Amino acid sequence: MGGYPSSKSKVPWITLNGENISDSQLSIEHIKNTLGIDSNAHLTQEQQGQAKGLRVMADDHLYFLLLVESYVHLEGEHFLTHYPPGAFGPLPDFMLKIMLKTQIKSWLGGMAKAQGLGRHSKQEVHDIGITCLEGFMQALGDKPLLLLRRDAVD
Repeated sequence: MGGYPSSKSKVPWITLNGENISDSQLSIEHIKNTLGIDSNAHLTQEQQGQAKGLRVMADDHLYFLLLVESYVHLEGEHFLTHYPPGAFGPLPDFMLKIMLKTQIKSWLGGMAKAQGLGRHSKQEVHDIGITCLEGFMQALGDKPLLLLRRDAVD
């Protein structure tokens, strides 16, 4: 994986045997098919279905919920506090802030609207987020990690 997005503008991505695999889920499937490594082999069919559902919920809902909250509702205000000065080259912080409040908010907001969650009010997004997190908590129960072999956490 390089420091830049893949050819599909996705991060993370891998290069395996000289082949670039441009998405985390595609990378997992490629490793499974090419190297015969299946991290879910120990799971029952029911657990594999649960794992897929949880992954899709995280990939789709939680990702876009965080995107909407961070870059649409909060207009990326937190963004500059998480990166050291100069992380974006010679671009001054005030220009980055303007870009966050205009171009990046518009672009990411458009993605979120296309997905669907960007069409909801701030309160509705919050409520949907709570429901997703409750789903993860219910799936976790009293286990230390979701759907792992017991020997993986001992």
